[in-house]
Amino acid sequence: MRRFNLEGVFQLENSDIVITGRMDVGDIIKTNDLILIPDGGYLKVDKIQMFYKGSKIFYKGSKIGDNIGIHLTCSLGSGSYQPSKDHLETFLKTNLEIIDISEFREKKLKKLGI
Repeated sequence: MRRFNLEGVFQLENSDIVITGRMDVGDIIKTNDLILIPDGGYLKVDKIQMFYKGSKIFYKGSKIGDNIGIHLTCSLGSGSYQPSKDHLETFLKTNLEIIDISEFREKKLKKLGI
């Protein structure tokens, strides 16, 4: 299991949302992983930015203990949605679970009984 401690939510000028925090538990987080949020939605990791390594450098992965910013694509259920900065701020100081796409598909198929 991988967990990310959500510490901040920012909206960029181009309307993209970035969440910041620290990897607390588990293996690396990488682009295209999914971050599950308590309301049943999930956030797709588009880019990972490590603050201590430079503000303009993006990485393909991050490991435990790294302070990172994650640029997001957001989805809920079968449709897409873009949660607001305020909505995501309700989950501050929450440890969010991170899964990869294959784990997500497995869970969905198991839930459907396939």
